[in-house]
Amino acid sequence: TLFFVTNGVPVTGRNNLFQEEFPNQLWLNIENYINNLINLPLWKNKELSLTIFGGKQNYSFWQQIFTKGISSTGEQVLVKPINVTEMIQP
Repeated sequence: TLFFVTNGVPVTGRNNLFQEEFPNQLWLNIENYINNLINLPLWKNKELSLTIFGGKQNYSFWQQIFTKGISSTGEQVLVKPINVTEMIQP
């Protein structure tokens, strides 16, 4: 919905969001976001998968990592929290 708000496009309701064809720029933003998410260094650090990420983690675990950059145990995982505006850049 951030795309629609920043571009002045009215959203007629939560249930109708996926009933509209997405503009090409939105698809590009989604693609850039996913590519940037994939390229985060945390996925390449095998030590993190053995220690911090071991086992199945819940939503709040990942929310804290992505919004604060640290794990629930206080370990620095990301250099800085994820910024959506930066993540949609190529």
